Amino acid sequence: MANLHRLIAEQASQVLAIAVSFMDRLLLTALVYRVWGTAVFEQWSLCIATAGLVAMFEFGVNLYLTNRIAMETEKGATGQATRYYEIANFMSIVSAGLGMAYLLVFPVFFKSDIVSASPSMSGDWSVVLYLLSASLVLKTITNGANSLYRANRQFARQTTIAVFGELMRVLVSIAIVLAGFGPVWVALGAFLVVFLCQFVFVWWDVTKRFAPHRFGLAMPDWRELKEGFAVCTGFMAQILPLLFLTNAPVILLARDAPETGVIAAVVLARTVVNLPRALLQSFSTVIGFECARRLASQDFAGVKLVWRHSARIIAAISGLIGGLILAAGSQIFLLWTSDPLLFKPEYLLVAALPMAIGTTSIINHNILAASNVTSLPAMGRIIQLALTIALYYALPLPNSGLRMLSALTAGEILGFMPLAALAMRRLVPGIDFRAGLEAFVVSTLSFLAAMLVTSVIL
Repeated sequence: MANLHRLIAEQASQVLAIAVSFMDRLLLTALVYRVWGTAVFEQWSLCIATAGLVAMFEFGVNLYLTNRIAMETEKGATGQATRYYEIANFMSIVSAGLGMAYLLVFPVFFKSDIVSASPSMSGDWSVVLYLLSASLVLKTITNGANSLYRANRQFARQTTIAVFGELMRVLVSIAIVLAGFGPVWVALGAFLVVFLCQFVFVWWDVTKRFAPHRFGLAMPDWRELKEGFAVCTGFMAQILPLLFLTNAPVILLARDAPETGVIAAVVLARTVVNLPRALLQSFSTVIGFECARRLASQDFAGVKLVWRHSARIIAAISGLIGGLILAAGSQIFLLWTSDPLLFKPEYLLVAALPMAIGTTSIINHNILAASNVTSLPAMGRIIQLALTIALYYALPLPNSGLRMLSALTAGEILGFMPLAALAMRRLVPGIDFRAGLEAFVVSTLSFLAAMLVTSVIL
């Protein structure tokens, strides 16, 4: 019963995270586009994409140490968990330092003024990039502290704190945009919110709540480095391709598509599709943690049961959302951006295919990551990235936006999904091809039903 209450609390916190994500990706994005215009919106998107690459300097160490702290705590090895926590603090500071070094180099490419007729929009894009990147650096330093919440079965509290910080960031950003100020002020407001809510408060709360784990720093010894090297390398091989797949399309399109509007159309299409995928990812994160905990205690029957039920639920939800988006896409874009020219049905169709076809991939990804299984998923991500880049330049599509989305979709379906399924089957033999096929059928039927009903209603 205690586990049930904990899982309900964790899922409830994910619902809150989803609600805030809706505000960020729908309300704030639409407001920025409407108020700032297409050109400034596209350059703002480019800054966000470039700043997002700061996360590459974690090198997979954060996820590995978070898992180890949780495993050692679950076993009752408090001393060993404390040791890993201190190493996590040290490595977080190292990652933050590398991120700061990145900040000193990359803004060289952003030495241009914000073009706008309004004085309140004036500023330098390099300042925007500094502030956005610095916010991510602050979050990096709290990696060790955040790991204690999950280790002590308080993941719901960690999520709630993060959600509150994101909510304040969104509200402050909305207020600044509505007041008529530009990107520099929005980035500054976001930085101050992150500093107070997701840096200062997290350290204060962890210090007070988890008494055995007082703040400390420890360098890993040779044995610990050797022990974690393979797993960290595997995580890094997954994280880096994901980072580039998330952020590099905007950077590449900024170079290859000089005409205004291409980046905006691609960014908004990915936003509409990735929002429900983020919803499913949030639910699957909790599923991954729960299955990893059961695997640690050799409860394979429990893992199979959780996986099958979760796969059916997520397949049904993803199919319904995908069908709704495609059937009501024009109305969604018109209401969202007030610009009907941004709606491109072929963009949405191509971008939504991975969500409809690979519903179990999200669950597999989270279970494998939480269980420190990295080799096959890492190989899948590398192949996915390579295929995406190759197809972006090889596909005979004159429209660079559609070519980018097609390359992203084909890379994920052909590169990552098969190897993630194979890795999951090796980890839990009872999860076979038939179970994945069942989820695909559920997703397809839900997709078609949602399209049909929505089309009739509209």
